[in-house]
Amino acid sequence: MERILGRVAAAGPSLPNAQHETDPVALARSISWAYTHREIHPDLNSDARSRNRFEALDKVRRSARAILHTIADAKLPINSLEGYFPFNDDSGLPDFEQLMAGIRHLASAAEQERARLRRIGRSDTAPLNVGKPESDNADTTPGDVFIKRLAKAYRDAFKEEPEVKFTSIREASGPFVAFVAAVSEEMEDPMSAEAIRKAWERASGPGQRALEI
Repeated sequence: MERILGRVAAAGPSLPNAQHETDPVALARSISWAYTHREIHPDLNSDARSRNRFEALDKVRRSARAILHTIADAKLPINSLEGYFPFNDDSGLPDFEQLMAGIRHLASAAEQERARLRRIGRSDTAPLNVGKPESDNADTTPGDVFIKRLAKAYRDAFKEEPEVKFTSIREASGPFVAFVAAVSEEMEDPMSAEAIRKAWERASGPGQRALEI
């Protein structure tokens, strides 16, 4: 964290006390959340992923029931199968019995979860898209969420609005660019100044200020 704060402090005159007045624990937590949100973004925003999971629950339900029906319909000698399972010290029953009970519970649980998702409108819609007009869905990407979360971390830590500035030769620069670059390098996922500029402009939309320094 000290290296990140040092990079930010050295990037321009607007944050001369960045190293001394910033809470490193709170900043580290905010940075961690940025990476977490980038990873879970598809789970929260992808309708396709929600549909796939809903269909997978049905496959689990049908597969579990098929196992139970196959064993029952074939009239398999259960005792011959039980011989391959050790006894459970806690229940005194063969682990095979617990396995069969688990399969029955699995089929029931998958069916109940499908009913719950259908009831709350999430059988084919991602959690954050429920209740939104269809045109509003999937407008952001994991990269957008990531750069916006880092912008919030920067704003909260340094009490300054994040913005991309430019040098006299039009290279992206400034404390915010230095902050994102330093964070990404520390996380072994480096972003160049130009990549940061593009990500910020894409996430921020038109009208983002760009000041020459």
